[in-house]
Parts: sequence; structure tokens; C-alpha cells
Amino acid sequence: MEDIQGKTMTTKQQTICEALASLGYHKTTNYNTKKYIVFKRRDGRHYFVGKNGSLRYGVTIKDSFSASPETIRTIILK
Repeated sequence: MEDIQGKTMTTKQQTICEALASLGYHKTTNYNTKKYIVFKRRDGRHYFVGKNGSLRYGVTIKDSFSASPETIRTIILK
């Protein structure tokens, strides 16, 4: 998608995924979900990125917690 000036725009989901990848998290396909993109780190922590840029973290989707807007901002700015 491009804005009025022809610059490529990224979605919130893409921005969060890129930020997690730069922090050492790896995209995994071990979860049977169409709702989230799942990132895993060696220490076993998971992040679940929703289609509209929502972010959850935890061991499983069922037991995950919603990340606050401040947490999302911190991840993106690192």
C-alpha cells in the first residue's frame, strides 16, 4: 500500500513483526492458528501478533496476556 506521496506504508502488524524479528524472535509455524503470527525466542517466550496489530505474550495463546500500548511502543522503538 502506498500513501499520497508514493511512499510505501506498513501496517501496525508488519511493524510489530519486524521489531520482534530484530529483537531475536523467530517466526514459528508450530501453532495451528490463522488469527495470529507467532514469534518464539530461545527462552520459550512467545509473542502472538494479530491481524490489526494486537499483541499478546505468553506460553500458549489460551494462557497469553494482552500487551499494553506502552509495551508495544517499547518493542517497536528498541
